[in-house]
Amino acid sequence: MSFRDPVTQLYNAPGFLRAAENLRASGQDLPSAMWLLIELAHLKFIKHALGSEAGDLLLTRTADILRHVFRGNSVIGRLGNNQFAVLMPANPSDCNALIKELDHRINTANSPEGAMSLSLQGKFGLLNMRFSGSLRNWFAARGCMHISSEGGVSD
Repeated sequence: MSFRDPVTQLYNAPGFLRAAENLRASGQDLPSAMWLLIELAHLKFIKHALGSEAGDLLLTRTADILRHVFRGNSVIGRLGNNQFAVLMPANPSDCNALIKELDHRINTANSPEGAMSLSLQGKFGLLNMRFSGSLRNWFAARGCMHISSEGGVSD
């Protein structure tokens, strides 16, 4: 079974959950982790109007931005057609800086010279890494903040 997405080379959904459980089991010193669930907006329309190659380009651009912002122990995956997730050990104070960096990278990628703009929407929050439930069930929960490349970060 493959644990990588063929377009982005990020973890696919089974690979993401496996790596996230490994991160939790690794005994990180931090008791919490930042999680981020992201959707690439309008992907279906872009693929229909401009072709699969254009859609794949946006997917790989998104993956590259996520890799640049979330480094080190981060677990990054493409969970579905237009859905991405990140899980990384983090203090609560780290979250705002990381979200601002993500917003900055998206806005930079959406420079006026670009033919196609990224439009990302998602939620993030903190996860107590010492909870006893399954991460699969935990990720079914929704977060507490909205991030949009069009409108910046807002509550």
